[in-house]
Amino acid sequence: MEEGQEKAMEWGVRVKVAVGLARGLAWLHQNCHTVKIIHLDISSKCILLDQNFLPKLSNFGEAMLVRQYDSF
Repeated sequence: MEEGQEKAMEWGVRVKVAVGLARGLAWLHQNCHTVKIIHLDISSKCILLDQNFLPKLSNFGEAMLVRQYDSF
């Protein structure tokens, strides 16, 4: 492959990223007992990958934190 060309991720890596992302979101929702998190914009640009392709969630500027007893 020439320098500058992009390579598509293999399916095993894609699944690893998806499972890691699901675990991260589940952790956020299970461990934030005093507030609810409402995600307004989760996209691929909000997911950072480390050198082992483990996902890290970022850019929660578009998320809302709502206390349990509040309503919209």
